[in-house]
Amino acid sequence: MQKVRTTLSRCMAVLIIGILTWSTLTVLPQDAKGLTISTIAPSSPHLANTDEICDPEAITIRMNGIPYTYHTSVSNSNQLPALKPLATTSKASAPSVPKGLKVVSIGDGRLDVQWNKNPETDLKHYRLAYKPAGGSYKSVFTSGTSYSLTGLTNGKKYTLKVKAINQAGEESSYCSFVYATPTSSNSDVQVKTLAAGTKYATSMYVINSGKPGPVVMVVGGVHGNEKAGYTAARKISQYKISRGTLLVIPEANQLAIKANRRAAKGYSDLNRSFPQSASQAPKTVLAKAIYGAIKDYDVDWLIDLHEGYDYYKNPKTSSVGQTLIYYPANSTKTTAQAIVNDLNRGISSSIKKFSLLRYPVKGSLARAAGQYLGVRAMIFETCDNPSLSVRVGYHVQAVNKLLSTLNMR
Repeated sequence: MQKVRTTLSRCMAVLIIGILTWSTLTVLPQDAKGLTISTIAPSSPHLANTDEICDPEAITIRMNGIPYTYHTSVSNSNQLPALKPLATTSKASAPSVPKGLKVVSIGDGRLDVQWNKNPETDLKHYRLAYKPAGGSYKSVFTSGTSYSLTGLTNGKKYTLKVKAINQAGEESSYCSFVYATPTSSNSDVQVKTLAAGTKYATSMYVINSGKPGPVVMVVGGVHGNEKAGYTAARKISQYKISRGTLLVIPEANQLAIKANRRAAKGYSDLNRSFPQSASQAPKTVLAKAIYGAIKDYDVDWLIDLHEGYDYYKNPKTSSVGQTLIYYPANSTKTTAQAIVNDLNRGISSSIKKFSLLRYPVKGSLARAAGQYLGVRAMIFETCDNPSLSVRVGYHVQAVNKLLSTLNMR
């Protein structure tokens, strides 16, 4: 009889506690042996479809058909059960942030993207968010790890990011942004990621005409505070070409560009990180990736877009603004001179005219490519005094002259 009273007392205690503290009572799964009762916020939903099952050691409540057990301790069989100290139950973890997001192909109003598969087994789908410059985000959901975004505006730079969502509705954070611009180019355009999987990762546009011809590489953003160069390179990445292959790395040094510095704080100057002898390797992960791309694609011509702080013809400074600096090999001078002449025809001020110089600085991309890889290489430098639009115009004009000289555009 005493045992029956104790059991009934336990059940009554739970019911009374539930009535008095209904909005703060929560339960533990039945298999969570040794755990104690915990509470949740008063806004938690009420229990539904419950029935009580009491025994001398534990009290079980079924909620929507799922059993939950209260473990209690009683100091005297004639007393009501005492609840143990509060403890919290563990929650399922949110998915990890997707990795490896990249644009793999660009077309007329189209961007093809892909990313690595998440390791979680309870994943429901991914949310791919995208927006054009100056616009708002739109999203698409997919259970796969690739997607073709269509109906986009050609010439608009798009920002893209992706997150993972599991079956419970828990979401990861978005991954780091990537950028790409759709184009109406008839050429085959692919986007490769250099230094993929690292914090230095950056895009290289591979524009293939489908016809034999030279391989030309255009690089912008080696120095992050030289805006005209990488702004022009973005435009050039949308070009159509009539023959050969055009490789464009619009924003070579992403970290420096984000910091608006020559080199990101704590990092070395990228344009001093390339080989200074035939046996030397590039000094950094990013330099190695760019140098490797030159080898992989057997580049014939390279033009690296930069800016100086003043005019080269100003004797009061040592700036190389308004110059084209080439490595003197393989008849590069003839084409380099043609570029300078083309630019200077539209410049009336003598001090603002471009000068042709030899030997890019040691450790630079153009010097290493020209001296050790046999590439016809040059650094193009504008002065940063004119407006951005004027400087960008000079960069674009220089590249256009190179491509037209090679019958590529």
